[in-house]
Amino acid sequence: MYRQAIALDRVGAPKAISHPAKTFRRFRDAAQCPFHGSAQPVPNESKGERVVTATPLTSDAMEQWIRDYFDACNSGDIERIAAFFEADGVHYFPPGMYEGPFKDAHTIGRKWSEAVERLGSYWTVDQVICDPETRRAVIEWTHFKRKSGVILRGDEWYIFSPEGRIKEIRAYYASPQDGELQTLELGGFDYVGRGYPLAAPVDQPA
Repeated sequence: MYRQAIALDRVGAPKAISHPAKTFRRFRDAAQCPFHGSAQPVPNESKGERVVTATPLTSDAMEQWIRDYFDACNSGDIERIAAFFEADGVHYFPPGMYEGPFKDAHTIGRKWSEAVERLGSYWTVDQVICDPETRRAVIEWTHFKRKSGVILRGDEWYIFSPEGRIKEIRAYYASPQDGELQTLELGGFDYVGRGYPLAAPVDQPA
């Protein structure tokens, strides 16, 4: 059963922990998530190698990982984004979008970096539900394409690896990307009344 729901007014509010992407670089050879595994040195420690023992995920850690991933996307930093994924991570989309799935961590990072640069993209996390026992999570998100004034909304399903990084994302959109619409969302849903974001932060350059 999903156990963790996040309040609507907590859009993009990271908790006070070390940034995972920075920590990840110290363990890059080990393919280890610093929050969910433990490291033991092996004989050639001088090369930075580690033995990884996976430990159970928690709802809080999964939620924070996703929120920090969105912060990384908004930064447009390719390596920072890629650090949240397994090397062979995949991001799936509806048919006909983006020339198909983004395959591998670096491609995911590069694609979202290009969106920030070209479209002025800014994403928010609006709802989060996590299931640590099955390493799955689902979120609602909003995507502001600030250079065109377009707003997209949708859901994403996440699968985490045993080491606590993202293995797979499956994206679902609230509606087709109709070029004649400025806001693409569920018809008749009270986004205002439910407290969803209606604009990207004004202090974030497009």
